[in-house]
Amino acid sequence: MFWAIFQFGSFIGAVIALAINIKQGGLSAVSTGTYLAFLVIMLIGSGSTMLLLPPAAIVRADGSLVKVQDASTPREEIVSFVNVFKDWRMLALTPMFFVSNYAYAYQGAVNAFYFDGPTRAVNATLEGAGAIIGALVIGFGVLDAPRFKRRTRGWLGLAFVTICIVAVWSCALAWQVKFTRASDIRKMSYRDSAFAPKGTLYFFYYISDAAYQALAYWIMGAITNDPFKLARYAGFYKAIQS
Repeated sequence: MFWAIFQFGSFIGAVIALAINIKQGGLSAVSTGTYLAFLVIMLIGSGSTMLLLPPAAIVRADGSLVKVQDASTPREEIVSFVNVFKDWRMLALTPMFFVSNYAYAYQGAVNAFYFDGPTRAVNATLEGAGAIIGALVIGFGVLDAPRFKRRTRGWLGLAFVTICIVAVWSCALAWQVKFTRASDIRKMSYRDSAFAPKGTLYFFYYISDAAYQALAYWIMGAITNDPFKLARYAGFYKAIQS
């Protein structure tokens, strides 16, 4: 659910960029109006945080209250941070964390090289939609499916992600061998008949990516229920990822 909501922001942004760029006649770059629209949305989003309840005032559906834990001291935090690097499970997950963002640079480079402005916005919209769907499918259909035990769900999630990535990137490779950076190509438009398989690939790029990210978060969540440890695990993940 987190990843779907997180990507919904990207999806809305892509829809806005698409609408503005198409309305202004197919720009080769992002227009000033697009940036202004994003600034307005960010200001509204920042201001809306004032409407959030403080954690201590939240009552869960079962009637229980949210218990706010005391903040740790800087010394405790440093020691706990160092211990993350001593946790063999985090070290074992490091390769998974390390490669988790590499695809974005490649996909973005191809998107900019191969497609015109409005079509890049179309691809971004497809990416956002794919990410939302991918996260919900693996989340509700596999990793949190109540009919399976946790261990079984973990193996099924790994199988799902593996199949998705192998299938999607096999298609990507089949396309990539047909051009290089030196190729002299006409920028493709979403109106072209040849765009359908390319757009579909960008949609599935992010289904597989969302499944990968969700599996990583799910594994960390399965290791501990301590919110402080989870925060450090997530911080470790984002640091290695970056």
